[in-house]
Amino acid sequence: MMNRSNAYYGGEDEDKMLRRYHKHYSSIVPVEIVEDTQTGSTKIISYIGGDGYTAPIAYIKETGSNAVDEYHYLHRDYLGSILAITNADGHIKEERQFGAWGKVDKFLDSSGNTTFAHNSLLGRGYTGH
Repeated sequence: MMNRSNAYYGGEDEDKMLRRYHKHYSSIVPVEIVEDTQTGSTKIISYIGGDGYTAPIAYIKETGSNAVDEYHYLHRDYLGSILAITNADGHIKEERQFGAWGKVDKFLDSSGNTTFAHNSLLGRGYTGH
C-alpha cells in the first residue's frame, strides 16, 4: 500500500529523507504541514470550508524568516485553480495565471517577484494541485 500522507521533495536525493521539504497531509482534518529542513521553518496550512482542492479560505502559519500568521482567501476558477490569494484586508498577496495543461504562464507575489517556488504562500495551483 502506498503512503500518501507524506511527500518528500526539493532535490534529487535517492534517499527521500535527505530532500529539503517534507509535507505531511492529515487524513482527519484538511491540514498540510510543510517542513523546510534547510531553514528549520515550518508552515501549517489549515483549509477552511473544504480541502486543498475546494476551500475558499486557508489559515497559514509559518515560522522562520518568512513568518506568516493570518487568514488568506483563495480565488478559484471553475476548475478549482487558484488564480489569486488575498489577505483579510483584501490586499492581493499572490496572482497566478495558467495555460494549457497547467503550465504557469504568470505568477506575481506581493513584492512583484515572478517565481512560483516553494516559498510561495501555497504550492497549489492548477485545478488545486
